[in-house]
Amino acid sequence: MAPKLFHIVILLASCSHPAFLRGQQLFLDADTNAIDLGGQTHLTLRFEQLTQETADVQWPALEDTLANGFEILKRSPIDTTRADGMLQFSQRILITCFDTGFAVIEPIEARLNGDIFTSNPLLIEVRAPELAADAEIKDIKDIRRTSFTAWHQLVLWLRHYWYIPLSVLLVSAGLYFFFRLKRRDATIVQSTQPPPDTRPAHIIALQALRVLEAKKLCENGRSKAYYIELTDILRRYIEHRWDIPALERTTRELQSALQAVAMNDDMRETLLQTLRLADAVKFARYSTMPPENEQSFKNALRFVEATAQRETTTA
Repeated sequence: MAPKLFHIVILLASCSHPAFLRGQQLFLDADTNAIDLGGQTHLTLRFEQLTQETADVQWPALEDTLANGFEILKRSPIDTTRADGMLQFSQRILITCFDTGFAVIEPIEARLNGDIFTSNPLLIEVRAPELAADAEIKDIKDIRRTSFTAWHQLVLWLRHYWYIPLSVLLVSAGLYFFFRLKRRDATIVQSTQPPPDTRPAHIIALQALRVLEAKKLCENGRSKAYYIELTDILRRYIEHRWDIPALERTTRELQSALQAVAMNDDMRETLLQTLRLADAVKFARYSTMPPENEQSFKNALRFVEATAQRETTTA
């Protein structure tokens, strides 16, 4: 009886607070003032004021528990409404309690433009379950076994971690299609490549020189393109003729490599003269005259014919 009387005194004292007597603006209501032990009820914290252009409201930051054993289970977002010249803020709070008896939810404070406003307290009764005086005390029940198979465990696991097998499936499918397309592209490239030319190196070079001569690049003002193609023909001929990687070497490096090749010195110098002139056109923007172009072509033609590998015949 004493705790009940104490809480009622606190409730009456809070209601006699000056802020309450002059017209309360912060209200705390409950859906019900009596709950069972472990039961739940909703509180509504409501703040009302006359409409103002500026309203700096500092809403109370409630923790997980209130005073006197009340626990907060859920908080709704703060709702704002305007009606009849009043601005209203409200929030729904779901609470529970596991202590029986009468308990007071103490006043809650909020701020508006720096002023402190206090809500009314609430008296809540938490009722204990009613037990029959002649009820029989029952023993603890045995463990109940269920048919929880591995399939049920798998379903339960997939319900929580479904994204893991989905990610593995997507990655596997992506890798499969990636390598499949890569293999298909490699097959297409391989099938579209022309078969290697097995003709003698000098035959290939002489044919390429005749094609270059028919293009008349120098006559059309394309001397650089002419010398690029001319030197490319000569370097490819050297690669096929003596297995020297001429396309990957500079003129000076190629000169050193040709020293080991059995070749007439005049032919070697003729080749190097043509390559040096081509370097000047390609890299130094040297402008050649028609006689130089004609002489370069003749030098290339003479070099290939003079160094061509002759077939040997046996009697």
